[in-house]
Amino acid sequence: YNTGVFYGSSQALKQLQFDNRLTELKDLLDEARDDSLYPNNISKNFSYNNEVFVTYLIEKYNIPCIDMNIQWNYILDGFQIEPSDTAYLIHHVNKEFELSFPKKL
Repeated sequence: YNTGVFYGSSQALKQLQFDNRLTELKDLLDEARDDSLYPNNISKNFSYNNEVFVTYLIEKYNIPCIDMNIQWNYILDGFQIEPSDTAYLIHHVNKEFELSFPKKL
């Protein structure tokens, strides 16, 4: 799951128990890095990150979720457009917000 574009009710987010499970998550990733099917030049790049951890928690603990469609993760990098009703959330990967929200003179 792309946690850069992540939302949920407080009840759903509490089901993750992220804080309580952080040690478990780190231990599992360390184990996966050490006992990997991948060659060392790939597995050495395994690192703690929220996207891997959240995906694991959702799948392991069968936490209900709904995948967002393209309107919830519409990448506009490199374009200058007026915000419209096409997208619910604009995901600026490159953080150049001025491309979609130019300053008014």
